[in-house]
Amino acid sequence: MRRWIWRILLAAALVASLAGTALAAETTISGGLKLTENGSAWAVSGYTGSSKTPVIPSSYEGKPVTSIAASAFENKGITQVTIPSSITTIGTNAFFGSKLAAVEIPGTVTTIENSAFEQCTALTKVTFVDPAKSGGGASTTTIASRAFASCDNLVTLKLTGSISSIGPEAFKSCGLGRVIIWGGTSSVGKDAFSMCDKLKEIVIANSSAATPGSLTGCKNLNAVHYGSDTPPSADSLPDGFPAEKLHRVNVERSVGTATCTESASIREKISCTVSTCSFSYNDTQSLPALGHDLVRTEIPSGTHADCETWTKEFNVTCSRASQCGYTPTKETEQIRGDETKHDWEEKTRREEPKNCTTSGIIYHYKECKNCQSTEDDPSKTEIIPPLDHKYTTQTVRHLVQDSTCKIAGTEVNYKVCDVCKKAETCDDCKEFEKALEEAGDHVITTEHDEHLKNKHGTLFPLDLKDHELGKPEDMVVLEPDCKTGTPGKLAKDAQLCSVCNEKIYDEDNTVEIPAEHVPTATTLVEDECVKSTCVVKGKEVYEATTCKTCGASIPKWEKELPLGEHDYRDSPKKVEPATCTAWGKETTPPSECSVCQEKSGKEIVKDIPPLGHLWGPFQEGTPPTAPSTPTTPVTPTTPTTPTTPTTPETPSTPSTQA
Repeated sequence: MRRWIWRILLAAALVASLAGTALAAETTISGGLKLTENGSAWAVSGYTGSSKTPVIPSSYEGKPVTSIAASAFENKGITQVTIPSSITTIGTNAFFGSKLAAVEIPGTVTTIENSAFEQCTALTKVTFVDPAKSGGGASTTTIASRAFASCDNLVTLKLTGSISSIGPEAFKSCGLGRVIIWGGTSSVGKDAFSMCDKLKEIVIANSSAATPGSLTGCKNLNAVHYGSDTPPSADSLPDGFPAEKLHRVNVERSVGTATCTESASIREKISCTVSTCSFSYNDTQSLPALGHDLVRTEIPSGTHADCETWTKEFNVTCSRASQCGYTPTKETEQIRGDETKHDWEEKTRREEPKNCTTSGIIYHYKECKNCQSTEDDPSKTEIIPPLDHKYTTQTVRHLVQDSTCKIAGTEVNYKVCDVCKKAETCDDCKEFEKALEEAGDHVITTEHDEHLKNKHGTLFPLDLKDHELGKPEDMVVLEPDCKTGTPGKLAKDAQLCSVCNEKIYDEDNTVEIPAEHVPTATTLVEDECVKSTCVVKGKEVYEATTCKTCGASIPKWEKELPLGEHDYRDSPKKVEPATCTAWGKETTPPSECSVCQEKSGKEIVKDIPPLGHLWGPFQEGTPPTAPSTPTTPVTPTTPTTPTTPTTPETPSTPSTQA
């Protein structure tokens, strides 16, 4: 009933706030979160997404998300939610009846409004993050009426020293087993933990915070630990709660100060002064380094034209620089001007050539009268030719024609520039030298010679080069002439020059080539030809013909043939069979020529092992005779390898008859 009263009051307040006022802007971002603009910040006003684990952003479009509005996630099936440290308020019924299993509330949250997490029956753990972990965070957090009421599966509650007050029925009918309320909490409202049947132990560091009825109905409470000199009032305890269960404890809680670069810690320790009580609590939480809180301050740079593109500069420092020693830096940001507002004026800029190697340039560009920015026009750029070369006394030899083994080459002097150190160029020389190369005769024309003398002065002849000779080989240096009967000449180890084609040889190392006729045709007389054998040379007989050089008649003539190949044939094998105890052998003689009986190869002897005895059956009446031990056969000696016959001398080939 009370919940419905709160809803009616909330609706009335909402209608009143909208009366005569335009509706705040609302938008839906990715993930199904609805955001409502609230001045310079956003509030999460609803959720239509399908994810069971939504993540609330810390900012959107440059504005922070600072609150979760009333009923934003009411009765949604979400099981987890990520709340950023930008959130300061969690509104009425914000998560009422949702399926959250656990929730972490950042230290920046200052207010948790009525019934914000009421009836979250799946909720098992609530953790309040100490503001020190957020670099300071909120100084106090207020938990309003019935904020976590009827979360019957909530067994773990982690409070911090920044909780300033716990409202009426805030944790009524929860499944908590132990609760620690630190000294920073000044008020624990009526029925704040009433009907928590599973609550066994509670620590109230500030005894005066407990108000009448705070623990009503906690029938299984074993002990109430208090940290003040005076125990909590009796009307704040369950009815009939015995005094001996009120235990004085020593509470120690220190919060270190993390800096930008150095971490710190939160140390919490509670020890009971009652010797028979085993209660104790000891916890240390790390506070990570905060990281630098950078602040940018714009550096004044005067006024700028609307069309000007300029760079804005900032000094960057840390707001905690006095603690962390951050060294200030600078950042820049380019500001784009409105290019449509330029007032252009055409201009030129001239760069004169400096010497004979560098061209000058005339640049065409336009300049804005407002912001003095410029734009080049490369299409109008003009090139100024380099200055003339400066020739005085320096010269360098120029090769007009290289020497060979036939012709001496020529060089002339070319002037050298004092500035660029390059030799002069002569277009006429280039044309003459091109013609000289194409002619291939290496002879300088009269016109070319006159140009060299008149333009370049003295000619410098070069020495002849050596022949470029090939490998030594036998070479015909004079062809025989059968017409005149003049013999030719064959030079031994002669060399040919690859440049002039001259044959270089020693006259004393030559032989005469007879002046023989060259047959026009070579037709065999088959029935007069004799085939060669390995002992008798054969011959070829050719019909009469004429000389193809001089036309003279050549009578029928013969040509002696070289000896033929041997006709080797295999000889029959000779076998001496083995016996029971003696070795045999198989002899393969060398091959033999069927014409001259010359032998080829070696005689091959192969041993045949003894056969062993073949014993017959035993005859009755005849005493058996033990077989005698066979004598170990003597291994035959390897036959002596026959001497290979010498190959008969091949008869010399007779000279060809003409």
